[in-house]
Amino acid sequence: MALSDEAFKQAQEYEIKYTFKYKWMDEWKKLYREHLRDFFKINGSFPDSVVVDIGCGPVGIISVVEAREKVGIDPLMDEYKKIFDMEPDVKYINAKGEEIPFPDNYADVVFCVNVLNHVQDPDKVLSEIARILKPEGKLYFDVHDNALSVGHPHLFTRESVYSLLSKHFQIEKNIERNEIPVITYEIYCADCGVKLAAPTVLRNGQTCTCGSNKRRKVLKHKVSKTKMWGAICKI
Repeated sequence: MALSDEAFKQAQEYEIKYTFKYKWMDEWKKLYREHLRDFFKINGSFPDSVVVDIGCGPVGIISVVEAREKVGIDPLMDEYKKIFDMEPDVKYINAKGEEIPFPDNYADVVFCVNVLNHVQDPDKVLSEIARILKPEGKLYFDVHDNALSVGHPHLFTRESVYSLLSKHFQIEKNIERNEIPVITYEIYCADCGVKLAAPTVLRNGQTCTCGSNKRRKVLKHKVSKTKMWGAICKI
């Protein structure tokens, strides 16, 4: 079901806040390389292809693939360009997945990774991907089983995901996981080194028990017990 314009606006506002909070570009690239290798079982090399990444954010899987032409599409791209150093070999376009600004049969490869539960109209996004994908092209897709929230306004089940994909594509291979790698951080007192109970500590003048109001973030790679449903598809 498509979101109202107001609900989608709220989801996009949430996305901006989340993305600006986790600005570890090199770490995201590392996760994307692992995702290509471990989830899709490919090396990410498409030397003669046009590759499009739908909902790529400021980094996206497009940042770690090799291709003749690399395109990243995101409705928040104009905002990301103000803050992040974008990849010089990627053509970034501010556009929604529901309105991809390319002609039919444009792309050899499309990635739609952890995107479908963030968009305004999932069915329309998949329809647009099918439209721009060449007859011999491939879609590499996945979506996370996130709880319904402002930032994840669509709730999917395994059955609904594959049913929606089958409406627009032939599924060559189903790929599923029961956990996903994530990047997060922990907060420590910069003076005494104690781990603080929550990131909110030391905000608004709060101090550590040692009296310090200085803090430092420590990056952590963790595993979330979140299901991920994916597929490799063709027209």
